[in-house]
Amino acid sequence: MKKSLLVKEAYGYILLRGENMETNESNKTLILEKYKEVSNNRRHYSGLRFALLPFYFAIQGWIIQAAFDKSHLPLAIYALIGILSTYVFWTIEERILEYYTHLEKVAANIEKQLEIDVKMFVTWPKSTFRSNTRWSIRTTYFVCMTFWVVTLCYSIYQLLT
Repeated sequence: MKKSLLVKEAYGYILLRGENMETNESNKTLILEKYKEVSNNRRHYSGLRFALLPFYFAIQGWIIQAAFDKSHLPLAIYALIGILSTYVFWTIEERILEYYTHLEKVAANIEKQLEIDVKMFVTWPKSTFRSNTRWSIRTTYFVCMTFWVVTLCYSIYQLLT
């Protein structure tokens, strides 16, 4: 018996269609494996977000300590390093958020396909003002970026006067 399986991924949503399929169980098994992989990836990116924050703060602490500790380099150099490092970590954070959001959508769609009774991703609690991790991390990067931009402007002002 001829088996045909078309797997098309559009925006991460897996659509399975088949003609002359021997069993629907192979479809469910494939979709379930995809669901497990999506869940694992989501867990990975969630952990990565919070693993990067202490590393970022350690770098910022080192830059601040070196910048204001009578160093040999001008303050503007440290401010530029602070701006660059904040930009890099902020960009990584935003990219991880894109992956994370995408994986939630994919998982919610797979849950609908699997007809799971208890849907984790579809009924996932939405963020409130007090529990919005996304905005609290963005605010942290914004405050650090603002600090370094003000420090750069101050150091340029000091050089000109």
